[in-house]
Amino acid sequence: MKTCASCHNPDTYWIDQKTTADGIALHHRNTPSMENVWYLEGKLFHDGRAMTYREQIAEAINSAIEMGGNTAALSAKLQAIPGYLSLYEAAYSSQTMSVEGLLDAIAAYSRSISSGETALDRFIKGDYQALNDAQLEGLHLFRTKGKCIDCHNGAFFTDLDFHNLGYAVTSKVALDNGRFEATGLETDKGKFRTPGLRNVVHTAPYLQNGSIASLSELINLLSQGMPKNQDNRSMAPYRRIFKTSD
Repeated sequence: MKTCASCHNPDTYWIDQKTTADGIALHHRNTPSMENVWYLEGKLFHDGRAMTYREQIAEAINSAIEMGGNTAALSAKLQAIPGYLSLYEAAYSSQTMSVEGLLDAIAAYSRSISSGETALDRFIKGDYQALNDAQLEGLHLFRTKGKCIDCHNGAFFTDLDFHNLGYAVTSKVALDNGRFEATGLETDKGKFRTPGLRNVVHTAPYLQNGSIASLSELINLLSQGMPKNQDNRSMAPYRRIFKTSD
């Protein structure tokens, strides 16, 4: 069975640096970073289909294409590992491991994963030398002409909403219905949650399909209206001129 860390590697900013997640079987979506995931409760996964951490973690464990495990067998397996039982007892005052307790423990750990302070944080606090001239120009464009801040706003640079940028395809250029898979609403087809931008320079490749290799490539595509994918194949069936709200 795969583990959480198989894809969410703490040494590489909680991603696997692969186009799509390397699970038990072929996966069609990119591994998102776990930094600041506590902020996403109610909108977990790229399409927001999980409302709680327990639900999200259980689905990942039981998924035939992700971890290929079985939450029903989890307690017995972990209880047999030396040291786990004493840790569980210290946390829950019980020697009987429950699936609910184990899922809650993973959720508690997930909520502890936070990004560190950045130069922008120091700038906002009043250290106006923290950003150089190029960074200040980028901040200005981010907030004005680029309109990036329309969706990437707040402390973690995400409006926590779902948008269709006209790139609702898998890495194999098959249609990905996105948010529609969670809600069944036609208006949600092709929508994905706005990703946060903390440590974004370290979390390539980008987009839900992992098809964009660099930030410069992604910014160019956004500025052009997301007309084509990296293999230069027409995206006409899915095209939607980029805008900042739906």
